[in-house]
Amino acid sequence: MSAERDWASLVPTFDMFDPEHEEWKYDGFAWAREHCPIIHGSPPSTGPRSIVTRYADVRQILEDPETFSSAGS
Repeated sequence: MSAERDWASLVPTFDMFDPEHEEWKYDGFAWAREHCPIIHGSPPSTGPRSIVTRYADVRQILEDPETFSSAGS
């Protein structure tokens, strides 16, 4: 993983539609799993969104829709 990158600032800007992000996405998500497992951001192509980076957290969210629903937000 590249030590010179400011992952805390870079990871929330991740845009799956931006080809320039391809070069760092795996290192960025590895950093996020350790330091901020739920990434909040608002890239221009998607608008506000959250990305859950750890498997156990994804399972918990999927298995408890009452707690983690966005209905009515």
